[in-house]
Amino acid sequence: FSLTGMGVLQVAQFVQLDSQMAAHFIENKLEVDSYVNIALWRLNAGEDSLANFTTGDVTCSYDTTTLELVVTTVSHGINSSMLVTLEEYYHFKHAIATKGAISMGSYTVGEEIEHEVRDNYEFLPEIDLAYWLSVADTIFADNSRLYHDGDLVEGILIFTGSAPKFDDISLDNTTMVFTAPGVVEFKHTNVIRAVYTDSTIFPALVFTDSTSSFTIDDGAHDQDHIEGAIFSAGTIILAKGELSGPIVAREVTVNNNMDFLDSDYPQYYGWQEGFGSYYDYNWPKQILQWESN
Repeated sequence: FSLTGMGVLQVAQFVQLDSQMAAHFIENKLEVDSYVNIALWRLNAGEDSLANFTTGDVTCSYDTTTLELVVTTVSHGINSSMLVTLEEYYHFKHAIATKGAISMGSYTVGEEIEHEVRDNYEFLPEIDLAYWLSVADTIFADNSRLYHDGDLVEGILIFTGSAPKFDDISLDNTTMVFTAPGVVEFKHTNVIRAVYTDSTIFPALVFTDSTSSFTIDDGAHDQDHIEGAIFSAGTIILAKGELSGPIVAREVTVNNNMDFLDSDYPQYYGWQEGFGSYYDYNWPKQILQWESN
């Protein structure tokens, strides 16, 4: 062999080795990517501990405090890994969130992108009725009563009577909880502002019965203004109104174009009082960012 010929063979060998290393690197990366998806599926299908497992050369570990998922493989002498930072998303992060359907037709909500509407959650937060009864300032038991502004004072108001109606009420620092089945009616213009602090967020309206129905602004000239979350185990119908959101219900129907005020009132988009501890739930998770090695 000439020196030139030997040089050509040596270069060819290096190219082959580089190609093999590149191929192995790609194989490792694809395997890591695949197991990130498997671990994420396990997290959302059951307990968080299911994301901690080893299969062959692949190891997956999840830190429930930092919400970081690490997937590592050592194959073909190459160490490949991916660090995935997750975020938990829950109902009160959305302008509208439902267990069932959101019927919108061609209408829009106009929410900020971080509060994008979402349907088909597998469950709703559980209302802690004992909590609400223990903190109630006033409990009303009248059936079919029409309430005016002078009949109510601000605070935690519990309504156990059926078919209550409200006409031109205006309440600050207030949460209204309705426990009876059927329809709750707001007539004309009504203003409710819920309480929030650095550590607690109270909803504005809570409907505990799965057969309850509430329509916001049913009349032609009504313009309800509600600052705070609206939660219903039943149905909410949106026709008009100035709403901060979030709206959480079994089902929601949107009958008009809405422009949520979520950008003006982002403080209400957090975990609400009266639904147990946030940590009592196994929340769905999604990828926030990732870094591969």
